[in-house]
Amino acid sequence: MPINVEEVREAYRIMFRKELRDEQEARSIAEKYDSVIMLCHHLAQNYDYADKFPITGHKYVYTGFEPGDMELLKRHARPSTPEVGFYKDFIGVKTNVRYVKHTASMSNTVEGIPGMDPTFHDGIEWVCMLHAVESARDEFVVMELGAGWGPWMVGSAVAARNAGIPKIRMIAVEGDQGHVGYIPHHARDNGFTEDQYRIVYGAIGNVDGHAFFPIEGDNNWGAEAIFVSDVSELTPERMLPGFGPAFYKQVPAYTLKTAMGNEPKIDVLHVDIQGAEFDVLSNARELLRDRVRWMMIGTHSRVLEGKLMDIFHADGWQMTNEKPCKCHQGHGRWLAD
Repeated sequence: MPINVEEVREAYRIMFRKELRDEQEARSIAEKYDSVIMLCHHLAQNYDYADKFPITGHKYVYTGFEPGDMELLKRHARPSTPEVGFYKDFIGVKTNVRYVKHTASMSNTVEGIPGMDPTFHDGIEWVCMLHAVESARDEFVVMELGAGWGPWMVGSAVAARNAGIPKIRMIAVEGDQGHVGYIPHHARDNGFTEDQYRIVYGAIGNVDGHAFFPIEGDNNWGAEAIFVSDVSELTPERMLPGFGPAFYKQVPAYTLKTAMGNEPKIDVLHVDIQGAEFDVLSNARELLRDRVRWMMIGTHSRVLEGKLMDIFHADGWQMTNEKPCKCHQGHGRWLAD
C-alpha cells in the first residue's frame, strides 16, 4: 500500500528542512513508495534532489555520483511502453520478472532514470557502462563476469545499439547452470541474436580447471565459487550458511584470459563475483591493461576495495566513480553487498 502525501511532506521536512508544497509532485512521489523508509533511502541517494534541496551535512551522503553523471544518464534515456511479464528500464531494456522473485510486482512497469526515481540497479553502475558506450566507435564489446541473466551485458548492448553502434558482441561468464539458461532468453527478448553473444558456463579463477558452485535455485543470487580440488575440502566456513557439500556442484573454472578468448579489446568489463574480485583481477593485471578499456567492479568488502584501488592506481587506471560496499553482520560473519 502506498504511503500518503503527508508522510512524503514530513520526509522532506526532516531530510531537507524544506516544505514540499507542490501537491501533484507530493502525490506522484507517494504513489511510488510502500514505506517511508524506502522514500528516505532514495532521497539520501538522489543526486538531483540533493542538488535541488541541499541537505544538512550532505557531504556525508555518499551516492557515488559525480557532476555530469545525471546528464549522461538523461542522454541515454528512451521512452518505453509497459509490457505484462516484464519491467523496463530507462533505456528500454526489458527484463522478465521471473528471473528475480521480488521483481514480480514490477510487471508491466517502466523505471525512471537512476538517481531520480527508484530503480532495480544502482545508478553508478549505469554511469560506467554508458561511459564505455560513449567511448566506443564502430563496435562495442562487453564482458560480464558473474553474469546471472546477463543484465549488464544486454543493458549496455542496448545502449550501444541505441547510440547507433553497428557491431555488438557480448560475453557472459556464469557458474549457475540455471541462471545460464536465462541469458539467451534475455538477449532474445531485447532483440539480439545468437551470433552476437557467447556464454561461458563456469567460474572465473586463477587457473583453468574446476570449482564448486552452490546449487541455489532460480530465485537466489549472490553465490561464490569455491576453488578446492575435491568436495571433501568444502568446510563450513567456506560454504553458504545452511549449505552442506551436497548442495555444491562441480563446475568448470577458467582464467580471465581463457574466458576472454581471442577478443582483442573489451570496451567494458563488468565484474560481480562475490568476493573473488581481487584474486581474479590482481592476477590478470597485464591482460587488463592491454585489452580492457573500462571496468565496473562490484566489491564485497572494504578490504578488497582498498587493495583494488592500490593495484589499479599503480597500473595507471583512472577511477571515475566509487561507492563503498555496505557491510553488516549475519550468520556469525561479516557480510557485504
